[in-house]
Amino acid sequence: MSEHQPLGSAGVGYEKKDINVRKVFFFGLLLVALIGAVGIGTTVLVFKGTENKNPDASLSPLLEPQHRPPAPRLQAYPQQDLKQLRADEAKVLASYGWVDRANGVVRIPVDRAIDLIVEQGLPPKPEAGAKSIPGAVPARSPK
Repeated sequence: MSEHQPLGSAGVGYEKKDINVRKVFFFGLLLVALIGAVGIGTTVLVFKGTENKNPDASLSPLLEPQHRPPAPRLQAYPQQDLKQLRADEAKVLASYGWVDRANGVVRIPVDRAIDLIVEQGLPPKPEAGAKSIPGAVPARSPK
């Protein structure tokens, strides 16, 4: 059996071999050089990609009106366009006007149309051979 020496005795309790300082130093130097090369390469790529080769050219090709894409184009202000559309539709729904002057078809405000239907009821369902007015909405059958 081998004899065990107590931990407090000389030569026991620590490593006898130190790290290789030269290898650690060169590894650190290589790491710093690699980080520097990546930083310089990234900087060169960023500035080379953003340099303006033609100073007379505008900043963005989207700002040039002569190079417009074919229709349909994207809306510049869709929220404003939607508000304008809704306002125009509300104006049409709340006003009187001609739909077809030649045939005597007019439009009336929705509120007035509802009041007339409440007072007079729905018009009778046209017969199968009856002539209908073009553009008129057919009456719905009750469910």
